Amino acid sequence: RTYGDTTITEGSYSLKDYKDKLVNGDSGTISFDPDKGKASDGGLIANGTKTNDVKEGGYTWSIGKEGLTGNGLDLDNYDITVGTGKSYITPREISLKDLTASIVYGSTDGIHARDLSFKDGDIVYGDDITVSGNVAIRENSTYANNKDNRDTADVGNYDSSLKVDNAKLNGEKAGNYKLAGDANGTIEVTKAKLNLDLNDVKRTYGDTTITEGSYSLKDYQNKLVNGDSGTIDLDKTKVSDGGLVANGTKTNDVKEGGYTWSISDDALTSSGLDLNNYEITIGNGKSYITPKEVSLK
Repeated sequence: RTYGDTTITEGSYSLKDYKDKLVNGDSGTISFDPDKGKASDGGLIANGTKTNDVKEGGYTWSIGKEGLTGNGLDLDNYDITVGTGKSYITPREISLKDLTASIVYGSTDGIHARDLSFKDGDIVYGDDITVSGNVAIRENSTYANNKDNRDTADVGNYDSSLKVDNAKLNGEKAGNYKLAGDANGTIEVTKAKLNLDLNDVKRTYGDTTITEGSYSLKDYQNKLVNGDSGTIDLDKTKVSDGGLVANGTKTNDVKEGGYTWSISDDALTSSGLDLNNYEITIGNGKSYITPKEVSLK
């Protein structure tokens, strides 16, 4: 039997071959009724409703000779002794639920998997069984191939890319189970945060020409991760500048602390850099208006 299932999977409650043990030319058959013979099976407990634990060497089962019936054979001619049979309980195969692990793009902290658990219905009799092991990247998986020599792969979901190394079952009843096959799992790479800042600009009142600074990003190269390089540019037609009025044809008034300028979320373009791997926030730049010098006649 398999642990957790009282159904016999190999063998049967029956007699081994006995024909060569009959004498005086006897033939016929011997059958038995387990109920009359009070069959007893050490591999079963709880009145036969549950299997016993897995045990090296197994258990024994037996019947009383009163359960034997001769068919074409007079059993009264024999002083019968009935030996015991072996009753083996084999470990129950159980499987891990499909795994899900996540990692932030470019992170060096490694993948973070949810707790390992078993598929529904695999554990029987309320046994307290847990599993420990190391969640690792499966070689030659879609994740491993995309990652290559970087810290992580690109943002996305990668099926069949996880495995569990050195999986071990834990618990008092752990010997009644064995893990079937290898767990499978998906790795989800989420976007890295990238905070971009804008340079300040300065104009003179009455002149929309920028005299200091530019519509551009402050240095961001040290904020890129995963070995990324490349450049990020912005579309200057998508700039909103509080230092300008009248559709950008005039400067605003001089104001202590200045104004701010900003760009829309779709204003960024890149070269040699995949912005889809980043969750980007863009700060505002300052837009200063300085007084216009005037001279008396």
